[in-house]
Order: sequence, then structure tokens, then C-alpha cells
Amino acid sequence: MWRIIIIEVYLYSQCLNALENLALGRPVWEGQPWEGKEDWRGGKAVDGLYDDRSAAGGQCVISENGRKTATWRVDLGGVVSISHIDIYFRTDNQPRPTAYTSRMAGFFLYVSNTTSKEDGHLCFHEIQRVNGTPSEDQRINCSVYGRYVFYYNERLPNVTYPSYYSSFAHYELCELEVYGCRNVGYNGSNCNIPCPTNCQETRCDVKTGHCLGCLPGYVGPTCSEGFV
Repeated sequence: MWRIIIIEVYLYSQCLNALENLALGRPVWEGQPWEGKEDWRGGKAVDGLYDDRSAAGGQCVISENGRKTATWRVDLGGVVSISHIDIYFRTDNQPRPTAYTSRMAGFFLYVSNTTSKEDGHLCFHEIQRVNGTPSEDQRINCSVYGRYVFYYNERLPNVTYPSYYSSFAHYELCELEVYGCRNVGYNGSNCNIPCPTNCQETRCDVKTGHCLGCLPGYVGPTCSEGFV
């Protein structure tokens, strides 16, 4: 029994890893660049390099200090079907948790079809109340369709945050990977299984194949059940 479970977990992991990183090498925009620090520019978060997660390593985007908001986004080149998003934060290659967790605490992750995060879907936001959280490595499941992925954080005036939060907002991303299918209307580890016929706009969950909405007159996970 245990061997079967282990094999199933392994196969599921392999299935997830077979999906394409749709963010790799894509154009980015950043709202608070650190002027004069070319090694800390926004594209560092989608270059595929993050074995050195320090400021000196030149593999991370690091925003300017002293800001109340911090926004970074990547353009996936078109509307795609997203399964999950992996984030690798700055650690300065120190034992974890590091001092940098206070800077990423409370971050927001959005997926949008426009260059405005307000138009999009909130994939993740938590108020971390335990010192040393969140983890410097994050996998965020977010089965949605969208073109732009936003990383956003804030330290607004007149808002009370947990005591260990940093005073200012930052984005310090050594890599942000967006896994999914570029071809809309398909799912599966190789993105070659058509979504069920009655899915609204032929959109379905990358991993399960379940419809994200049904055409009028149909219900059920795969919209295969009609009703009057």
C-alpha cells in the first residue's frame, strides 16, 4: 500500500514538473527599480538563474528601499492556462528563515488579463503573524486563465501590521516561475488533452480537466450533465 502511494505521489510530481514555465524570458515591468543597480533589474526574476540568491549574485530583482508599495509583473505574451506559480525569494544564501522574510510577509499575487492587477484574480494573500514566515520557497496553486502575473506588497500609512513586518515594501525575487499550458482549451501534463466540449470558453483546470464554468444548460465537473 505504501509503495503504491509513493509511486502515485512521484508520478503526480513528475506530471506537474512536465508543464512549461511560461514566464521564462518574458518581458517584465517593475514599479520601484533601484536606480544605478543594473544587476538588480526586473528581468532577473525570469532568467532561469537562482542558484545564488544574494544581492551580490546578480540573479535577483531587488526594489528600491523606502517605498510604501512595491509592484513587479511579468507578461506571459497572451492569455494562458495557469496551474501553479513557484517563487524563490532572496535569502542571501543564509540558513532559513532569514531576515528577508519580514520584507516579503503579507505579499499579494494576482493574475490578470490586463496590465492592472485590480482587474485580475487574487491568487494569494495572507497576513503572516508568525516571525520567520512565509517560506522563502513558495508554490502557489492558482488554476486560472490570464496574461499578466503581479507580485505586489505594501506598507501603507495608518495600517497596523504584525510587529515583525518590515517598515517598507519590497520585491526581492530571485525567480518567479509560472507553470501551465500556452494553448488555451487544453490540459494535462503535456497540454495535449482538449478541455470538455461544454466548458465555457473551452476553459478547464490544467491538472484535473474540470471546467472552470459551463455553457448554459450544463452542470457537473466536466459540464457533461444537461438540465432543463
